[in-house]
Amino acid sequence: MAIHSKRAEQIDAYIDSHKTSCIKGKQKVEIKGKIEFLYSYMLPLNLLQYNHENRRFNLEIQEFETQIGRTLDPEDKEDVKKIKELLLQDKIEAEKLYYDLKQLGEQREVAAITHDGIVVNGNRRMATIEELHIESPSKWDELWVIRLPEDISEKDLWKIEAGLQLSKEKVAEYGPVNNLLMIFEGHKAGLSHSEIAASMYGWSEEQVRTDLERLGLIDIFLQFLGQPKNYGVIKRFQLSEHFIDIQKGLVKKLKDSGAPKKELMKKLEIVFLFLRARITKPDSISISHYDVRNICKILQDQKASDALTDTFEKYKDIRQIPIEKLVDNLDTACDVKKNREDELKPGKLIDRAISALNGIDRKGKHFKSDADVKTKLKALDKLIRDMKIDLGML
Repeated sequence: MAIHSKRAEQIDAYIDSHKTSCIKGKQKVEIKGKIEFLYSYMLPLNLLQYNHENRRFNLEIQEFETQIGRTLDPEDKEDVKKIKELLLQDKIEAEKLYYDLKQLGEQREVAAITHDGIVVNGNRRMATIEELHIESPSKWDELWVIRLPEDISEKDLWKIEAGLQLSKEKVAEYGPVNNLLMIFEGHKAGLSHSEIAASMYGWSEEQVRTDLERLGLIDIFLQFLGQPKNYGVIKRFQLSEHFIDIQKGLVKKLKDSGAPKKELMKKLEIVFLFLRARITKPDSISISHYDVRNICKILQDQKASDALTDTFEKYKDIRQIPIEKLVDNLDTACDVKKNREDELKPGKLIDRAISALNGIDRKGKHFKSDADVKTKLKALDKLIRDMKIDLGML
């Protein structure tokens, strides 16, 4: 993170002139593999800046930037208002933090800033304190912070952030997508899977690898959706658990079976088609966890998979397939899959067929006027005749 010398000099000057009032106790921080004890400070809010690249918050910023078609400027007053609004958009968590600070009268935990005042950890805390500042300007005008060294590396910066934010108690506060992005930032900073796991209090190296692969699946989906890197969509439509289902129920099983990558990608696109429909046409289709798991199973059964993708080849871009077609094909594929599971129980399948046929309204106009009904009845009649021959009934 670049150091802006002007703001760093202002912070230096403030500390020099307020040594007795702003310098607080030392805090333990790991830097370059060693434990360092750094002074903490009470610094005025106007010397600090929100972290536009906040690793635990950037999906909300990215989604909003996608909507407005530009990057928010953390030094622009109006953009700062929007950043603060996004930080506090989770009303339940925002109120909890607001009343906790107000009741206690001070911060429970120290925040962390870069040498030049960019808030690494504590952006939401600072936003809440700014809200309290409006009510009590003289009391709430500072943030308690650790000031990190000027030459802090990206690796150490990530480790510090992870240590402060990825404890078991903290992970649930931010949500699964934010956590995946945080892990990816550690990977991008050059940390090994084992180094990331060691910083995450309870994660294993295998879990880190699995999480990074799942983020890769999300990236492929967002490309398919036409909104690359817009992770806010995943959070807003609560799709995170679906990608766990896809990873375990389809990707791993196909890889274990030795399926070629081209086949895997083709089947992934089919699942993504249904998730995309949920986002683009939420009033027309609802895809539950059960549905996603079922689609993954369907795609591993050739006959059921053929029913699910019936006539899809007619479309140059499968994203143009009507929602009604997706719904009908999924219903048919579910029936095929269910029948395949009961293929050794002919009596049960016949009962199911009789029940379905009894459900037809034979007095209705659809039954009497639909030419397709006669065609299918002829096929049914032939099938029944062939079955009777097989049983020696004819």
